[in-house]
Amino acid sequence: MKEYFYSLDALRGIAASLIVLLHFGTWEGWENASSRSIWSIAVPFFFILSGFVLTNSIRYKNSINIKEFFVKRFARLYPVHFFTFVCFPFFVFVNDWIIYKVYCVFKGVCEKYIRYEEYLDFYALFDQIFMIQGMGFKQVGWVQPSWTLSIELWGSVFCFLLLAKFEFKYLLIKLFIVLILTPIIFMDGSILFSGKENLYDTVFMNKGFIVGVYFFLLGSLIYNIRIIYKGYKLILSSLVEFFLLLMVFFALYSDFYLKEAIGCLLLSFVVFFYSFESGVITRFLKLNIFLYIGKLSFSMYMTHWIVLVYWPLIESVIILISKPLYNLFLVYWVDKVFYFIIVVTFSHFVWYFIERPCQRFIVKTSQQRMNAGLQS
Repeated sequence: MKEYFYSLDALRGIAASLIVLLHFGTWEGWENASSRSIWSIAVPFFFILSGFVLTNSIRYKNSINIKEFFVKRFARLYPVHFFTFVCFPFFVFVNDWIIYKVYCVFKGVCEKYIRYEEYLDFYALFDQIFMIQGMGFKQVGWVQPSWTLSIELWGSVFCFLLLAKFEFKYLLIKLFIVLILTPIIFMDGSILFSGKENLYDTVFMNKGFIVGVYFFLLGSLIYNIRIIYKGYKLILSSLVEFFLLLMVFFALYSDFYLKEAIGCLLLSFVVFFYSFESGVITRFLKLNIFLYIGKLSFSMYMTHWIVLVYWPLIESVIILISKPLYNLFLVYWVDKVFYFIIVVTFSHFVWYFIERPCQRFIVKTSQQRMNAGLQS
């Protein structure tokens, strides 16, 4: 029976929460170099976790079916993507033609206001429908965070086809590919996918896709190493967990060359050691609040962009209600906490009514059709 890594799920939720807050920081103007570094390693962290967890799932199957694998990945990613994709034009219309005027009237500053009409690129429509928006065919439009979904889907499928040929067990094959790609990924001291452009101006050598494949294979490699690892004592586990967490923060808030590469390497060790769930920190991560955020992580990542679109309206409503209340609202972290609560609430409804039921329906329907085909 496959394992379920509760602490890693919690870490996924924490990483998604950081991205949600950092995008808010971009809007409010308090983004800095350290916050950008956190964002830069949070997305690769998702890919590492995916490679680790998916390899764990496949390991316990008697046979490997590419169709089944694709359907499960599609069911996991596409419903929420489709929801935000379909809703976004309406949100843009409300934002650019209604909220824009309200914001300028009540705040008196139109220059700061972000209009999203430019994101509705008609030619990006095809990319969004077929989830190739982050593959380098065209600059990303519509819902901006969705560019990682195409890499998550097609990168994992590519790795599945590659590793299925070797039955998911040849550690040296993965190690060889990871070592070959490492200097390419970190060629300029930062992670390759900055800007999401293509490598050497080619069409298909998209930087984001290469990064996704690299970190997916790295996560899969970590899982293979974990299988042959015998474990360690509880006191050592707690010390290692704390030390790794301290080193990640030190790397992110320092100013030295290759800090993003070192941060990703440290996160790889975090995934490895935290997967044993034998230390104090991983036990703390099993608290219901962290597991709840982990459960909502994908919906949070996709829907927070919509909350950002409506954020000027929320500010304007607060001004209408009470100017002293708005002044309190501007106190450090008060507006961020309020924004995060709105994102979590909205994400819960999306998870409950869209993500979970649609995922179950797609997988169940596919299995029924496969069983019917076998019987016939």
